[in-house]
Amino acid sequence: MRTATIVCQEETLVGILTYDDYQLTLGKFEYKRNNWFYQAKLFETQYNDKLEFFKKIDAFNHWTRNNISALICHVEEVKLQRKRVILKEGEIANAVYFVKSGEIEVFII
Repeated sequence: MRTATIVCQEETLVGILTYDDYQLTLGKFEYKRNNWFYQAKLFETQYNDKLEFFKKIDAFNHWTRNNISALICHVEEVKLQRKRVILKEGEIANAVYFVKSGEIEVFII
């Protein structure tokens, strides 16, 4: 359950990873070592852009290229408008939001 509300303060580009995809991806790294199929699903420029973005996040900077590749295949980029409420305090979140550009505010009502 969320303990705060998150609202976009300007047009914001986020990557959304659902709980189910997170579990699927992280739970299957061992037998998905050869993930060329997942890399092929993305255009090379989009793939490289996402790869560089995730490598800059502390939680992922020690991951291998293959592990990050498996993860980013499940991340959907979505452009959210200003004042869009991403999550409300008290809601159960089923996804992780990675802010690529823009600004969000987290506050407790």
